[in-house]
This record gives sequence, structure tokens and C-alpha cells, in this order.
Amino acid sequence: MKPGRLKVFLRTLGKIDFIIVFTITAMVLFGIYNINIATQMNYGNHYFRNQLIFFGTGIIASIVIMVLGLNKILRIVPIFYWVTNILLVLVLTQEARGGAAGWFSLGPFSVQPAELAKVSVLLIVSKKMQDFKGRINDPKVFMIITGYALLPMVLMMLQPEMGLTMVCFFIVFFIYFVMGLKLRVFAGGLLLLGGGIFGALSTDIVPEHWKSRLYTFISGTTDELNVDYQLNTAKISIGSGQIYGSAAPGYYNWIPENYTDFIFAVISENFGFIGSVLLVLGYAVIMARLITTARKTDDIAARCITTGVFAILLFSVLQNIGMTIGLMPISGITLPFVSYGGSSLLTNMAAVALVLSIGLKRRRVMIG
Repeated sequence: MKPGRLKVFLRTLGKIDFIIVFTITAMVLFGIYNINIATQMNYGNHYFRNQLIFFGTGIIASIVIMVLGLNKILRIVPIFYWVTNILLVLVLTQEARGGAAGWFSLGPFSVQPAELAKVSVLLIVSKKMQDFKGRINDPKVFMIITGYALLPMVLMMLQPEMGLTMVCFFIVFFIYFVMGLKLRVFAGGLLLLGGGIFGALSTDIVPEHWKSRLYTFISGTTDELNVDYQLNTAKISIGSGQIYGSAAPGYYNWIPENYTDFIFAVISENFGFIGSVLLVLGYAVIMARLITTARKTDDIAARCITTGVFAILLFSVLQNIGMTIGLMPISGITLPFVSYGGSSLLTNMAAVALVLSIGLKRRRVMIG
């Protein structure tokens, strides 16, 4: 970075949205504490230590993103997009874990390309929307942008990875809505989505345990294979937390994946209804700040990125908490900034850093 640009950056750094920064920092540390509670007995400090490393790496990545600025990042978006797609193809050759071939093992850590795809879809759609000056209702433009969005989503479904595919769908859905896509096109897209899901359920693409989870969710029945064992145990754990937290917590130890997908049950049991509400309020604060940033920018790519990050958080929070309390079907969606997972934490922090860089860019312009 040139000395002049560094000086401007340092002058504007003090005007960063510290409400978002402090809220996310508090949520990550709160999550690390609960991850340690959930895993200490069986795994010692392994997951606690790893998540701290992920957090530190996320801080460095976020600073780099803000130093580079949105314009430089948009220039390398096509490279990032195609590299991510290559990784999505290569990961199909890896050994399946939990019924899906979605991770590269790097020693004690694992990398999930589908999490990178979440960010690549956000960036490529935003960049193309800017390139085409927001003309989403032009049929040619619509087909081109939608094609870019669909490619990584199709590759994710081949793993199969349903949860993050749905996250990508909602990113595109919200961006199209904000950019003024005609309602009849939305209606047609939803019909195609419904038909695609129905068609996938009638094939072997969707694993049997997903079909069972969806069936038990829709029918409200308990299957004999105990597919919803996690849900039943999570409900007991959450209920035992009552208002201020359980006096003798421990039900969460019986929940599979309690430190990742079902971390909300751990939090609810240890901190009760009050702790759960405070966590949800934290998300509300972040999303409110995202809306404020989106309203204050006239840049098409910036508005699309902010909208997309809002969609990521909104869908992930509603899906994760919803599945934990039985309001949504169970899927592999982590709770942003709180669940264990390096790929998830890094990509979510990077996505928010993009929004923070948008705010810094606006302030740079204001101060000249």
C-alpha cells in the first residue's frame, strides 16, 4: 500500500463500524466458551484451541480485506470464483464424511470449499450486477448472472451439500429482490425450485437420511430409525435451561454434533432463555447495521454485497435455531460466529469485513 493510501486508511479506520466489530467479537468469544463447555469432557482443549486459531486467522483476513478495499477485491473476483469451482470439483474425489464428500483434510484441520462457494456466489453476482449496471430484468443479463450463480450450487449438490446450497439460493434471491427483479420471474423461479427439490427427492441424489428428516419434519411423526434423535435431545437440553440456565447442565452431552450444528442447545441449557435472547439480539444488531450500510451506498456492487451478507446471516440464524427447536428441518447449517468450524467462521468474518470495507470506502470519499 502506498504511504498516501495507508495514511487515508488509518484516518478512516477510527470511523469503522465498531458496533459490528464489538458485537461479532463478543459472539465469537461466547461461542468459543460454549464450544469448550461442550467438548472439554471428551476432547480436552482441542476444539477450543482450534477455534481460537480460526478466530485469529479471521481477524487477519478481515484486516487484509479492509486494507485492499472493495475495488481491488472486485478485480480478483473472477479468479476466486473459478478457483472455488475447481475446488468444488476436486472435493468430490475425497472420502465422504457424514454422507457427503465436502472436505479437504489438512492435518488436524479440514477445509470445506462449499463455504468458499458461499462467498464466491455473493461476489460474482454482485460484480456481474455492477458490470451490467443492475439491468436484472434484461433476459440476457438475467440468464448470464443466474448461470454464474447456478454453477457452484450444482457442484455443491453433487457432494451433496443441501444447507449451503440453500444459503447461496437466498443470497441470490435477496440480491435479485433488492435490484428490482420482476415478481413474475420470482414466482417462476420458486416454482422451478420446488420442482427441482421434488425431482431430487425422487432420485438417489438426496441421501436417505435427508429424506427421512424432511419426512418426519413435514409429517410431525417420530421415525423408527431415530433420525430425529438430535432434535428430541436438543429440545430436552433447551427446556432444562429454563430462564437463567440449568443448575446442573449436562443434557447437551448426549446431542451429536453439539459443538457445531447444535451449539444453540448448549447455550440455552447453560444460559437459559435470557442467554438465548441476548444472542439473538446480537444478530439483530448486526443485521440492522447491514441494512443501514446498504441504504447509504449508491454503488451497485456494494449494495448487492451488503444485501447478500444480510441474507447469509438471516437464513443461517433462522435455519440453525429453527432446526434446533423443531421449526425447520435438520440440515448442516452452522450458527454464524458461534458454532465450531474454521471454514464457516473465516468466510462469515470475511463477508462482514467486505461490508466494513464498504463503510470505509464511503468515509474515504467523504474526507477526500
